[in-house]
Amino acid sequence: MTSSSSTLNPAFITWEKQDALLLSWLLSAMLWKSLEKHFASKPQVQVMQLHVELQHLRKGMLPMVDYLQKAKLLANSLAVVGSPISEFDLNLRILMGLGPDYEAFVTSANARSDELSTEELNGTLLNHELQKEYFKLEFQSCPFSSNTAFRGPNNNNKSRVSLDQSSRYG
Repeated sequence: MTSSSSTLNPAFITWEKQDALLLSWLLSAMLWKSLEKHFASKPQVQVMQLHVELQHLRKGMLPMVDYLQKAKLLANSLAVVGSPISEFDLNLRILMGLGPDYEAFVTSANARSDELSTEELNGTLLNHELQKEYFKLEFQSCPFSSNTAFRGPNNNNKSRVSLDQSSRYG
C-alpha cells in the first residue's frame, strides 16, 4: 500500500496469490500422505485375510461349481489388491481343498507331466462331479443282486453246492 492512496501494490497481490497457492499445495500433499498411510495399511490386512481364506478353502458339502467360484473370487480379489497368485498356486489350493473323496483325482492330476490350466482343471473337476452323480444315481436305481448258494441232494445222497444265478440278470 502507498501512503497517499488506498491502492494495493500489484507485487503484493501477486505474492498473496502465490502464497495461497503454495499453502494449498502443501495442505494437499500433507492430506494425500495422510490418506495414503491410512489406506495403505488396510490392503495389507486384506491381503493377509484373503490368503488365509484361500489357504483354508475346503469343498466340503459345496457343489463343485460353487467351490470353484469361491476359489476364483479369492484369486481375483488378491489380484485387485495388488497381490496376484500364480495359476499353479491357485490350482494347488483348489486340489488341496477337495478332500478325501477326490484323492484319486488329486493323485492323477499331480502325476501329470504337463501343467493344467485353471480352466482345464475346472472343466475336469466339473466333469468328474457329474460322473460321480451319474454313478450314484445309477447304482441307487438298480437293485443289487447276489449269487446265492444252497445245498441240494443229488443222486448219490451227497450234497452239492449250486449257484442260483436267476436274480443276477433280473
